[in-house]
Amino acid sequence: MPRMLEYERQMLLEAVGVNCLMISAAGLDIERVLEALLRSHLDPRNLVLVVGTGTELEQRLADALGVPSNAQKVNYDEGGVVFVTARVLVVDSLRDRVPLANVTGIVMLRAHAILAQEAFALRLFRQRNPNGFILAVSDAPYRFSSHTVRKVMRTTFCDNLFLWPRFHSVVVSALSVASPEVIELHVKMTPTMVKIQTALLELLSFCVRELKRVNPALLDDLNVEEALAAPRVLQRLLEPIWHQLGPKSRQLIADAKTLRTLLRRLCQSDGASFVAQLAPLRTSEYAQRSAGWLLLPAAESLFVLAKTRDGNEKEICPKWSALADVLDEESKENADTKILILCEDRRTCRQLLQYLSQKEVTPEEDQTFFMKGQCHVSLEPLVSPLEQLLIAFDPQIIVLYDANIVAVRQLEVFQARHPEPRLRVYFLIFGGSVEEQLYLTSLRQEKNAFEALVKEKAMLGAGEVSVEVGVESDKHGIVLVDVREFRSELPNLLHQKEVRVDPITLKVGDYIVTRDLCVERKSVSDLIGSLNSGRLHKQATAMQRNYKRPVLLIEYESKDISRLPMQRLQLLTMMFPKLRIIWSPNPHASAEMLVELKTGHEQPSLEHAAASHRYDTPLMHEQFDTTMKEFVSCLPGVNSKSLRRVLCRGGSLAELFCKNESELADLTGTKSTGASLHMALHKALSPHLQQNTTRPKKQPLKRKWPSKKT
Repeated sequence: MPRMLEYERQMLLEAVGVNCLMISAAGLDIERVLEALLRSHLDPRNLVLVVGTGTELEQRLADALGVPSNAQKVNYDEGGVVFVTARVLVVDSLRDRVPLANVTGIVMLRAHAILAQEAFALRLFRQRNPNGFILAVSDAPYRFSSHTVRKVMRTTFCDNLFLWPRFHSVVVSALSVASPEVIELHVKMTPTMVKIQTALLELLSFCVRELKRVNPALLDDLNVEEALAAPRVLQRLLEPIWHQLGPKSRQLIADAKTLRTLLRRLCQSDGASFVAQLAPLRTSEYAQRSAGWLLLPAAESLFVLAKTRDGNEKEICPKWSALADVLDEESKENADTKILILCEDRRTCRQLLQYLSQKEVTPEEDQTFFMKGQCHVSLEPLVSPLEQLLIAFDPQIIVLYDANIVAVRQLEVFQARHPEPRLRVYFLIFGGSVEEQLYLTSLRQEKNAFEALVKEKAMLGAGEVSVEVGVESDKHGIVLVDVREFRSELPNLLHQKEVRVDPITLKVGDYIVTRDLCVERKSVSDLIGSLNSGRLHKQATAMQRNYKRPVLLIEYESKDISRLPMQRLQLLTMMFPKLRIIWSPNPHASAEMLVELKTGHEQPSLEHAAASHRYDTPLMHEQFDTTMKEFVSCLPGVNSKSLRRVLCRGGSLAELFCKNESELADLTGTKSTGASLHMALHKALSPHLQQNTTRPKKQPLKRKWPSKKT
């Protein structure tokens, strides 16, 4: 493992043995700090749980530490470092498979995106282990506001906040020891590209104005710069009010994302590729779906100018020409040099490879390198981290074709760790373009986010973010919960309301609240999908067959009211009279309702739930003849409880007639019902008609003929 930089050592010292939330700038390679921290706990006498890693990061850390990844079977008894998902950790903790009291600590990654299951796992750990450490890590400072950072610290039970921005004095001094030679090339856009960019910005401004006009009280602060931000950033800005936006507003937001993508492609593609991306927007289907920007003069100018770029004299992207000039110059001055070109995606890599090598490149080809004179040139997409790629290729010259703040910082960190040889980095960017504006905006947003966090840290008093952990209790009884339901927030809320949550693989329902009450929880989207596929019909049949009180719990939001299939739900209740529907506006209300439904009723047991679950039993209309089932169900002494038993063991109607009263009582369940059925089968249909067997003669019909006089 290469040497750690000074700021990495300080980050490691701050994180050892304390409950803290650590927020670093993007690209500072906090992965190295995590690797060093986890390596110090590899002793089998320790047990450190790592939660929230993505698949790629988890595999890299597991390979570096020499421990199994989460894809393999989790074994807590061996100690050391264990990678586990939050859902598996919650289920194993509730089943007492994890010795939480002996766990050294938990490392939680992606602290800015903590969900209900991560919060549940951390609260279980803190309730059973008040001394273990919790380290929450994030490299997305723009995801934290003053309210968010306090909420995350309460959720993760962290009382320390450590901030590591790029402008931190220790980071600046560590990266300035050895820095790469950076050559910025501000490429000038062609006049046609400038006009296309102006038209796209005008159309984007129209979408923003329409959004503010349709929603005057909700989107007063929205501007074109925010609309140009990454789609995830725009989605986070609109998430609190998304349910209040109408169909036109949502279409305007989708159009804004489309225009933003076109602005990005304008700076990356040639004229032919850009025209191909515009082609789907000129269809009648898209014109009917769009919010009206296609009718503006700027839209017509956009299509005409794009066609001009792909005319008789095809316009080459100026970046391509600048990149070719850089390669020509370097190949003449430096022979036998390795040049690495970093692009945003593989699509751009193939386009550049085809232009620079003058060869036809198909999407199926994996070749990403060619020879320029005596120089070995390779094109690779931007991946994180870049260190493995740089070590494997060992380039002397790097060309950043697309502006990316994370890539720039990773190159700085790599150069600081490997001072020799000094890298030469070419930074290509269109001067005065949207590309340059987006890059500067990302820098400014991160700087403003860290400045706000620094002020928030200074305002945090001692114990201000402390939260009551509470103790585990079964004051309100037990609820059996299907293990698949731990992706939702409801099991966590039930546990907070002093309900003992027992995870079990249920075949019928999602929650067994009492011995006779089964609940199937549905969101609106899941409800619509279950109705369309017929799955809900089978689930309702199984619940009504096994439980006296089947319940369908529907969690909805105000934005989903118009989508509710009320007519189909009415038909469902007519088909299943015992089924009750409960409407809940949020998971908190659902937890309150379930606790109320438990009051005064018998608690469920695991044995009873396992014995009642016969989801694989064929349905009655599939197992028995429908006509005979309806006929037998109408016989005296046969009710809903004994119908299946009579149909299974009765054989046929002839065999039923041959059975005596005691045998029929065994089929129907009681002596009275057996006697009723025996009497119905053997009693004469009409004793009065049986005694009078002689039928009276029919009297001749006397007709009165008209007289001859008439």
